[in-house]
Formats: sequence, structure tokens, C-alpha cells
Amino acid sequence: MKVTIAGIAFTLGYSAKAPETRTVSITYHYTRTITVVKTITLTRTKTVIVTIPNTLTKTVILAPTKTVTVTTVTVHKTITVKPSIKIRIDGDCSDWRGISPIITEPERDLSRDNYALGVADIKEVFLTDDGRNLYFLIRFWDPVNFNLNPKRGEILTSIYVDIYVGGQEKPLLQVYIHSLWGKLKKYVGADFDKDGDYEEESDRVSEVKLAYKDNDVEFSIPIALIYEVAEKFVGTLTNKVELSIYSWAWRRTDGGYGGKLDWLRKITYELS
Repeated sequence: MKVTIAGIAFTLGYSAKAPETRTVSITYHYTRTITVVKTITLTRTKTVIVTIPNTLTKTVILAPTKTVTVTTVTVHKTITVKPSIKIRIDGDCSDWRGISPIITEPERDLSRDNYALGVADIKEVFLTDDGRNLYFLIRFWDPVNFNLNPKRGEILTSIYVDIYVGGQEKPLLQVYIHSLWGKLKKYVGADFDKDGDYEEESDRVSEVKLAYKDNDVEFSIPIALIYEVAEKFVGTLTNKVELSIYSWAWRRTDGGYGGKLDWLRKITYELS
């Protein structure tokens, strides 16, 4: 049997089973009152919440075969949900419109006294997911630089995301994106050998899908990867993760590389 409320079709199926109670959450972006007239015949005991016109909420236990007619439903729940937007990792950030930044740096900190460091000075961080992938958009104060053959003294962009689960002190995974010795390294690492180095080739668990243009860097990682590694290392699955996002202003020197860090506050994100 189908019931249509506010243009949304719901299918109700009942069978002869032992009495049970279920809790169902229905959320809307708005508040309004809708009126429907529908007769429902129940074939088992069910607990329902009925909101009557004076906005008082009453719990009613409906016995099997009893018939109830619902005439008015007052919808008054308001919640903000993640936009159902298709994100493409292609360097075009127009598909991020409508998504608010989860972190905003209102002024330069890393590059306040040296604008050359602006290539690694984070301005905003955006996050979203579609149930399959976790998407990042990191915006810098100046155009990023992933030059594979930098000159001596040239400042490069380097991005890291440490992913924590289950209250662990040590990151479960680390996302790292930077150019080094003529190669652009863009991977997710897990510290399998527990030596604190997530960038060893033997610790790589996935390649990061990456695109960048001007001041913006987009990348994504599979959510299933987080669950898989969490189950292996922590033994539990959770949809809440803590993220520590930071960048290096990576300077090419004669003997190698050195730089300055731009640390952001750790944030908690709930996966879909």
C-alpha cells in the first residue's frame, strides 16, 4: 500500500508478526502543515506518533486490525543535510556552490610576513561526501605550486590530512600530496610497520584522485577504505572521523627540502 505525503510516496507493508516497536526519523528542510486523508488498516501492533492540530504530540498504540484515519500532519522538524551535489575532481570548483567552508582562515598567518609562503597558506577548507567518497576542496591564499623541477629557493605546496577514528591518538590514515624529487606524490598511507612514517611505498593503500587550478586543490578518498582500515587496526566501524589538516611551505634547497607548517584545528566529520 502506498501513502503520498507532500508529494513523496511511501510504501507500507505489514505482515503477521509478533508485536514490535520501531523508531523512524523523518526530517525536512522546512516547517509547514499538510493535510492528507488516508485510512490505514494495521495487521499487527504498532506504535505511532500522532501530531494533532493543536501541536500536542500523542503516542498511540494501535492493535492489530484496528483502523485509524489520519487527517492532519504537522511537520515541524528542521535539519540541515548535506547537499546532494555531484562533485567532480576536475579543477572546476563551480560544483561546490552551496557548500559552506568547514574551516575559514580570515587572514594570512603563515604568509603574513612573507607572501612567498602563500602557496601553502590555507584560506578555506570545504568537505562533503556522497556515501562513497569523501571530498576535499582546500583553497589557498595564493596559487598553489606543485612544480616537479623547482629551482633553488622555490616554495612548493604540500598538503597533509591525518585521519583519526575511535579516539585513537595516532592517525589511522594519512593523505599526503606534494612534489618530491621530480614526482607528484598523492597517496593515502597506513602505518603498517608502526614506525611513524606513512609515506613509505609499502604503507600505501590508495592513490588520491586530485585536481588543482590556481588557488584551489580538489581531491577525494574512498570512504570504504576508512572503514576497511579501521576494522583492521581498531576493530570497530564508525562513521565519525577526526581530521587534522595542515600544509607545508616546502622550500627547495641545495641539499633537499625544508619548510614551515600551517596547522589547522582538528575537526570532527560525520560520514554519510
